[in-house]
Amino acid sequence: MKKILLMAAMLLCLSLSACTPPGGGGGADTDNKVMVVLTDGVTVSSENPKTVKDGADVTFNVNLDNNYVFNSVSHGTYDRQRGKLTVKNVRSDMRIEF
Repeated sequence: MKKILLMAAMLLCLSLSACTPPGGGGGADTDNKVMVVLTDGVTVSSENPKTVKDGADVTFNVNLDNNYVFNSVSHGTYDRQRGKLTVKNVRSDMRIEF
């Protein structure tokens, strides 16, 4: 009987730890502010900045002027044809620069 109770307690501990996010929990309740830095040639037509929960993805509608030479973005990926900037798994406040 003691072995069964011990095994049940161990299984309960394992199942509870599997539900806890890395870092001790509480991550999903953390708000992060993400903003696109506006410069000449960069226009954001969606909300900017955006507040997202820890671990969430965020998308911005960003248009670049035709003569704007795009090399890279500091965070995330940018699809110029669709005008979408996406940052996955946000874990901290961030400023995104083109």
